[in-house]
Amino acid sequence: MSDHAQPNVVVSSMKVTIIKMSGSLAGFIAILLIARTYGSNDATDAFFIGRLLPIIIAAQIARALSIALVPVFSRIRDDQGEEACLKAARSSISAVACLLLIFTAIFAAFSPIILKLQAPGFDEDQYTSAFTIAMTLLPLYFLLGTNSVLEGFLNLKHAFLPAELPLRLRPSAPSLVFFF
Repeated sequence: MSDHAQPNVVVSSMKVTIIKMSGSLAGFIAILLIARTYGSNDATDAFFIGRLLPIIIAAQIARALSIALVPVFSRIRDDQGEEACLKAARSSISAVACLLLIFTAIFAAFSPIILKLQAPGFDEDQYTSAFTIAMTLLPLYFLLGTNSVLEGFLNLKHAFLPAELPLRLRPSAPSLVFFF
């Protein structure tokens, strides 16, 4: 890597870090507001348990894909050109979408067992609420996973904010619907 490229990498890394930390802070504030507004009760317990696993898994899938794909897209762009890189991004979105649909179906099948392991003390109403929330949030796997391919491609083009905003808004916005 040339000396000229080094500051560019540092600046880009700092931009991504600041954007990601801001998104995490916004999510934390949203959870605090929910807790402060609604307190501790059966509904909020079900809400937090129901969204816990889908949010954690979706975020991990998204992070892994966006981190892994930037060097792949970079290599393709450098070796084969911009058009080949765009084609690779399109193919990646299709492949990731297929895999995520399969993963979502598997999670949907096993979520009753997983939820019972997460919250063994829940009564039937709490369990039903948590299950409904978890099933409602299942599209997050698909949305965040496919968005991560796009994020990796946009990061390669130094377009950090447009790639990151949808990722940070999706996990918290649908969650708030359950309380209004």
